[in-house]
Amino acid sequence: MGRENPAAPAENKNTNKKDIYRQIKLSLESESKTDTDDAVKAAGQQSAQAAAYAASALGGSKKSSAENKPAPEKTGKKSSKKQETKPETEKEISDNNTAPESEEKENQKKHDAQKAAAEISAAAEKVSAKRDKPRIDNIPSEQPADRSKRKRVKNSGGAAAASKSTGTTVALVALTVLVAFSLIYMIVAFSYRNKFLPNTFVNGVNISGMTTEEAEKAIIENVADDEITFVEQDGEKVTFTGDQYESTYKLPNGSLDDASAENRALWLGKLIKGSDYNISLEHTYSDDAIKEIVSEYDWGYVAPKNAEIISDESGKFSIKPEDNGNSVKTDVLGEYAVEQMKSGVNEIVMTDANCYEKAKVTSEDLVETLDLYNRIGNININFEMTNREEILDPVGTENIDYKTIADWLTIVDDKVVVDSQKAQQWVRENIAQKYDTYVEGYTRQFTTTMDGTIELPLGYTGIYGWATDVEATADKLIQLIMAGESCSTEPVYSQEGFRMHSEAEGYSYTKKTYIEVSLSRQHLWYYVDGDLFLESDVVTGMSWDPNRQTPPGVFRVWSVEANVILGTYAIQGYECPVDFWMPIDYTGIGLHDLYHASYGGNVRDWEGSHGCINLPWDTASAIYNQCVVGTPVVITP
Repeated sequence: MGRENPAAPAENKNTNKKDIYRQIKLSLESESKTDTDDAVKAAGQQSAQAAAYAASALGGSKKSSAENKPAPEKTGKKSSKKQETKPETEKEISDNNTAPESEEKENQKKHDAQKAAAEISAAAEKVSAKRDKPRIDNIPSEQPADRSKRKRVKNSGGAAAASKSTGTTVALVALTVLVAFSLIYMIVAFSYRNKFLPNTFVNGVNISGMTTEEAEKAIIENVADDEITFVEQDGEKVTFTGDQYESTYKLPNGSLDDASAENRALWLGKLIKGSDYNISLEHTYSDDAIKEIVSEYDWGYVAPKNAEIISDESGKFSIKPEDNGNSVKTDVLGEYAVEQMKSGVNEIVMTDANCYEKAKVTSEDLVETLDLYNRIGNININFEMTNREEILDPVGTENIDYKTIADWLTIVDDKVVVDSQKAQQWVRENIAQKYDTYVEGYTRQFTTTMDGTIELPLGYTGIYGWATDVEATADKLIQLIMAGESCSTEPVYSQEGFRMHSEAEGYSYTKKTYIEVSLSRQHLWYYVDGDLFLESDVVTGMSWDPNRQTPPGVFRVWSVEANVILGTYAIQGYECPVDFWMPIDYTGIGLHDLYHASYGGNVRDWEGSHGCINLPWDTASAIYNQCVVGTPVVITP
């Protein structure tokens, strides 16, 4: 084993010392570019390496190094651990150093080793304090004056480093989260560039994330009232879909512009508070199509029935309520539906449209007239045809009961109306056809004075008899019904026969009163109140001359006159003054006085009249004084 060159340790010492400083500086520069905790770890590792370099430079025995080495100082957990391993490193260096050294050189080595160790310790403490400085360019060459001061500085630097490390970590995490959040926020905002922001509603439709086309389609599809509904009077609903009346919806141009213009960068706030837009859609449909579906639908065909007053068997009246049925005036309903749709109303209440056919008379309308009906139920109207000459005319009384009248009654405009046609029919059947005798073709059964009972026509110039004015009598009857009072009355006549009682003429007969003339017997009989008042022969019209014959039939005295000139030279070719004139028809035939040498027999064959009944003066005078207007004159063949 040879000796080492004594100069080698010194050179080696200087070289290694520079390496130590270089390593520490590199470690510090490296730390400034990395995380502080990693820099501390790297500096610790570099410090350990520097210690090894220092121990190698010192050389000497393990024992001398151990005895002269200062006690290790704690500068932090990582630095303390490295310091504890230093004796082993110096020991290894000492064991390998076999060259004998002088005492002076030994002391110098000890001094250099202590100085290197102090510088290493100081460098480690500066590394720990690096958090407070962005970069360390120099390593201080002075070491603490004493052990206690170094300890305080070391403890203070370690606590600050730990606190700063925690804050930096939080800041880095926060910054990372912020950057990530910002990135995500912008990505989401960008995703809505052609779409509607979240929580956006139009007419109740959520159009979030939709394009304009998608939103328009969704809004239109959501239209719940794209139909028209008719509510019938019983509450039933009849619905027609939009396609049946050509219904379409569309959004007005630019109606979604406000929603579309919302700031996309504010999408997050929309999650908290949304937007709700209301847009009036443009609705088009066909008026004619609406009217057509209304007119073609089967609404019902039950016609309304008026309320009416009915009677029971006892004659008591009551009201039968009206029935409006279900018949619909489709033209009225169609027009109303179109107007309602224009006003935005698509549920049509048909009763509001006033489209139902309604009964013209309701129960309420009849309340006031029910009393009249009840009075009618007790009414008793009699038509009397008794003031007549019974020999010539039928007599009798006709009664009309409440059942018959009730059938004539109706309600018109809340008023009781009697059917005039039914009233006339009743008068015609029950009075005129039974009691009228002044009727063309009417033939009587007449009992003559001398020739028995014969059939005697009215005659072509006959004017006697009774003729009922049917219309006027029916009107009179209606008035009596409306009065609601029982009574007895006569018909209204257009032609009257002979009244047995006449207040106007001042006479009253109870038995037959008439004048009878027999052409074959050329004789006259005059009956007054059942007794023969007079009789006389007469001269009638020329028997062989048709233009001068006296016609048979039933006549009546329609005038009683005195001192009359009959005929004219201009017309008849003669003039005949008479004292008493009683015409019996409207052709100029009558009873009058005219002197003849004789009367009766065949005088008429050569001295016949122009159709009148010529009487002796005294006979004519008696008749004139007794006869009253209307006295029947019966001329038999």
